[in-house]
Amino acid sequence: MPEKAKKTLVKAKNKPKKAVKIPTPPEYFYGYSLKKWKELAPIFAEKNMLNEADLSAFELLCLHYGDAMNLYEAMINEGGSIAGYLAGKNSQTMGEYLAYHKAITAYTKMLTEFGLTPASKKKVPAPETIEEEDVLSKMLNQ
Repeated sequence: MPEKAKKTLVKAKNKPKKAVKIPTPPEYFYGYSLKKWKELAPIFAEKNMLNEADLSAFELLCLHYGDAMNLYEAMINEGGSIAGYLAGKNSQTMGEYLAYHKAITAYTKMLTEFGLTPASKKKVPAPETIEEEDVLSKMLNQ
């Protein structure tokens, strides 16, 4: 490999990444919703998937997860398990269980929209990370 190509390759590897702005979670987020936001926002921001148009959908993704987990936790605390919670009750008339099921369904749909399920990962092309060109490095490499 020519010396110039080696130097260019080394410079490309050592090039600092563009600073990624991670959006602030909504003020009303807490618990599981906030935890999911903090887990996924840096990953999505780095992949350029959290522009202003994406934020409301991403907010719903985290919100549905938080709702589902809060309801699940409440049912487990009361019955020791979902089965224990539903023992002797009709699951079709239990408000908490129905709300939990709806939140899980909505969360699953949002996972698909964001390409976070195995099947949807194959359908949604990964967006390329947009990097600004460093003018000084470009001038030095010429």
